[in-house]
Amino acid sequence: MPILNQGEINQIPQLIGIYRIYAKTHNNVPIPITRFCDTDESGLLYIGRTTGQNLRTRLYQFYASSNVEMLTHNHSGGLKYCNNPIIRETLGQNHLLYFDYELNENPADREAQLLQEYINEYGEYPPLNK
Repeated sequence: MPILNQGEINQIPQLIGIYRIYAKTHNNVPIPITRFCDTDESGLLYIGRTTGQNLRTRLYQFYASSNVEMLTHNHSGGLKYCNNPIIRETLGQNHLLYFDYELNENPADREAQLLQEYINEYGEYPPLNK
């Protein structure tokens, strides 16, 4: 699973789909996140989709919005990560953001499906969604 950075984002196809953001250690070990009904051992922070942009653009928007030095404000999940010190403190100073993606011709439906599956398992949305 690639680290969320400019070099890795540039490797993503300019196609539509869904993407997920995870918190992991430098050794690619997921950081467990306590949720309402259970602990998410995968470290999943966000489930998103393309809406008028491609995956490369949308992941870059998350990346830029999550980075306090970039001063970009066009992704709500990235902004929640950037502007909420409790989230970063809970994850620890040595965490990194990782991502995966899935090409999909109907990203809205796939995102809704993944979010519903998450809610069914953990009782709430991933921390940076909604």
